[in-house]
Amino acid sequence: MPSLQQLTVEDSSTITKVSVKNLPVLEELRAEDLTSLDDATVENLPALSNLDLYNDPKLATLNASGLDKVNDLTISKDAFSEFDLKSFPGLIDFDASDNQLSSLDLSNVNLTSLNLANNQFKSIDLSKQTHLGTLYLQGNQLSEIDLAGLEYLSTVDLSYNQLTTFDAPDAHGDDVSFDELRNEGEYKAGLRTLSLNGNKLTTFDASLFPQVTQLDLSDNQLTSFTPNHVVASLNLTNNNLTGTLNISGASHLINLAASGNAFSYIANDVPDISVISQYVWNYVADEHVRANTYEVDGHWYVNVRDLIGDADASDEDAKK
Repeated sequence: MPSLQQLTVEDSSTITKVSVKNLPVLEELRAEDLTSLDDATVENLPALSNLDLYNDPKLATLNASGLDKVNDLTISKDAFSEFDLKSFPGLIDFDASDNQLSSLDLSNVNLTSLNLANNQFKSIDLSKQTHLGTLYLQGNQLSEIDLAGLEYLSTVDLSYNQLTTFDAPDAHGDDVSFDELRNEGEYKAGLRTLSLNGNKLTTFDASLFPQVTQLDLSDNQLTSFTPNHVVASLNLTNNNLTGTLNISGASHLINLAASGNAFSYIANDVPDISVISQYVWNYVADEHVRANTYEVDGHWYVNVRDLIGDADASDEDAKK
């Protein structure tokens, strides 16, 4: 099969071994959902760019060589406790989520996307990943992480670790624009989606992350919080916030979830906040009005703001 370009082997409970060698034009190889596979060899495939070994729950080793052009590698939902990336010098996207990894040498690759979710990492060295844009490390055992120098990060998920602090990565540019007629920010660069839920944070200053619009801090131990001015979606559920929750300055906030706290008041420098119980109100007026809906301990706070002209929305309209 010297002219074979794509090969897929999938959905088998009887295949125990896969060996693919010496196919000069093979570009894509998939071995997925092979529940008995425990032996895989992939060698001398000079054109291979995509290697997918997904959901092979007994696969713990891979014999690999001659794979210099592989840029997309998936070994998700397998049984790897260790993995050697030396055979993949051209790798850009790496997904090793849902394995048993506790260490990984990344020194010979420079990734743009890395998914190590649901493994056993207590620490990881990302210092060489200077082009990394997407990082998923949720469901590990990290107590600290160093993102210094990772200026292209745009999405970071570190939820359900053991972090007590989190430092802002260096940002590549600081130009943020916001389209007032849409419920989302538009960015030229910078971290914009940050998930830190399920950690041990006690304080968080989002102003250190001036471009983040999607921020999840639920299930921490927060006693203080400071917003940035562009956050659009904010989750503060199940923390230790008391007194007044100050979200003044969060002028683009669309969704706020903050139940499971003990504060008594929400401070916001935008007028016309009203409390509406037992229902959710969504108001659409041909992009003339945006309704901000906040849920706090079973109450819905709706903040209606006139964006580009006169608005005729009112509390009475909300009740109709």
